[in-house]
Parts: sequence; structure tokens; C-alpha cells
Amino acid sequence: MKENCVYRYTCKQDCNHCSGYFPDAITSKLEFAYRDNRVRNPGWKKQWWYLVYFVLSAQATVEATEQATADVFEKYPRPIDLANADWKELEPMLAKVRFKHQKALRLIGCANVFLENNKQLPRTMEELKKYPGVGDKVAGCILNWAFNLPEAGVDVHVLRVSKRLGLVPERASAKKATTILKDIFKDETHIVSTGLFWLGYYGTCTARGCNKATCPLRKICGGYDG
Repeated sequence: MKENCVYRYTCKQDCNHCSGYFPDAITSKLEFAYRDNRVRNPGWKKQWWYLVYFVLSAQATVEATEQATADVFEKYPRPIDLANADWKELEPMLAKVRFKHQKALRLIGCANVFLENNKQLPRTMEELKKYPGVGDKVAGCILNWAFNLPEAGVDVHVLRVSKRLGLVPERASAKKATTILKDIFKDETHIVSTGLFWLGYYGTCTARGCNKATCPLRKICGGYDG
């Protein structure tokens, strides 16, 4: 197996017949395809949105998370509004996401910590995890999406697409996939993981199959037969 091949965690071949695919073959295609989707130098409002969104996203679908996030911001547009919220009024708005009671309390706690830190999120895993409801996955997503730092932020879309591409083993957990993607793509992990997310989110690569005509990785995907 070639040392830098992106398939080194899943390929069973001796690779004598294979030229291999190196990280930049995937990174460059995803970076170009979704170049307009990157957030650059986010102010406190965008940082706050990401914090709320990813705290709500734990074990919830993208659709449910988006709806709950929109509902929260409609009623509580500022961090100070949420910091002073009554959890009994907030909880019903989170009905479509799991653990609505815990998440209501966590959001209120996050709002208070965010205000205490002058409405600026830290840029390290350790400091982010001091926020209520923020573990490794949520912290990784925030660092990836809000600050373009090399974290994987593996959700259901990223996990599914990375398996279909053959980057991670079929039975890999999100935690294992995070480790593998970071090892393969190193400082460009955030570019790849957000690109894989958009492939799933936009319906290019879904649980039912692929829209190969629009996939930027169609020529290097193991499932492509065109």
C-alpha cells in the first residue's frame, strides 16, 4: 500500500496495479466545487449561530436541527435573550431534536458563557468543551465550520460519503472516521469534511445512491461506473 494513498485504511490490494489517489486529488476537487460555501473571518453573530446549531445537532437530523435553530433565533435573536430565557418556554421549540430538555438547559448555559467571553468563541478543543453540551464532535464541527481549522466534524453525511468513497472502513464509527480523515488529509481536513458534507446535503450522494452527473469526485469514487 502506498504510504500517502487515501485508500490505505480500506484497500486489500497489494497496489502493484494501482497508481493510488493522493490527498490533493480529493482536496482540490472539493475545494473548487464548494469554494463559495466557506465562511471567512466570522463575526460574533456567525460564531453564535454555529454554537447553537451544533449543540442542537447532536443525535438529530439536519432537517430537525435547521428547523429548531431557526425557531430559536426567531424568538431569541441575541445571546442575551437566550441567556435570560425560561427553559420551559424554550423546550417546546426543540421538540424535533432529541434530548430537548437537556439541550434547552445547555443553550441557556452556552449563552451565558458566550457573553462572559465577550461574544467570542475560543479556537481550541479544550476551551470549547467548557461550554455546556460541547464535546469532541461539536467542538470539532465549530472549529471546522466557523474557523476553517483542520478538524473533521463528522456527521451522518460525512460518515456516509467517506465510506462510499472508500476512505474509511464500512463499519467505522464517527469517532474512528474523524481520526482517519485527519490522518489522511492533515491540515486540509476541514476542506474535505465540509466538502463531503455538501455532497450529502445537496443530494449528490445520498443513502439511496449518487447523482454521478453532478459529483465532483465521480472519476475517483469507487462506486462510479461511468
